[in-house]
Order: sequence, then structure tokens, then C-alpha cells
Amino acid sequence: MKKDIYLFRMLLQSLEAYKLPEYSSNIAGLAHSHSTDEIYFHLQLLKDCGFVEYTKILPPAPVCLVTQLRITAKGLDFLESIRDDTALKRALQLAKEKLPDIAVASIVSLFG
Repeated sequence: MKKDIYLFRMLLQSLEAYKLPEYSSNIAGLAHSHSTDEIYFHLQLLKDCGFVEYTKILPPAPVCLVTQLRITAKGLDFLESIRDDTALKRALQLAKEKLPDIAVASIVSLFG
């Protein structure tokens, strides 16, 4: 499965907008336009980068549940840096030109 920076942003924005400090529910509610498998994969990557934390995530079956999911301070900083489409597109283009196989961590470093 490919990484989708726009899905990263959508997930982080959903968590930022959530009214409670932690989200515990079906992850499909975080990004309606994406499959549960895609959301699950991207949440795992966001956790690997330190942008989100969660206690437990049950692998996709018909329903994928997560408990105590929250955005971290690092995740909020990253979200702030990718909120603007122009800056995000410019950074992605630069990354594509300089480093064709760029990792998410490298994209983060572009935003300082």
C-alpha cells in the first residue's frame, strides 16, 4: 500500500477537530472516503512517526476499532506545516525531485 500524505493530513485534521481529548471508536469515522484498510495502515505509520498515540487498534475486519487515539504535540506541529496546500505541494515536488523514494520522516524534516 502506498503512503498518502493527504490521508495523513485528513486523519490528523479529524483528530484535531474531535471534541474530546481521545477518540475511541470505529476508525472509518475518521476518513469516510477511504477504506478501513487504508486508514489502519496510515494510522500505524502516523504512530511510527510519533504523530499519534493509541492504546489498541484492532486490525481491519468488517470494522476496525481503536481506543484512546490522540494527536501528539509533534503531530499538531506536522499538521500545521502541511495544512496549506501550496506549501505541501511545493515540498512534495521538491522531495520527488531530490529524493524519489522519500520517507515520511524526510517530508517532516522539510518543514523544520
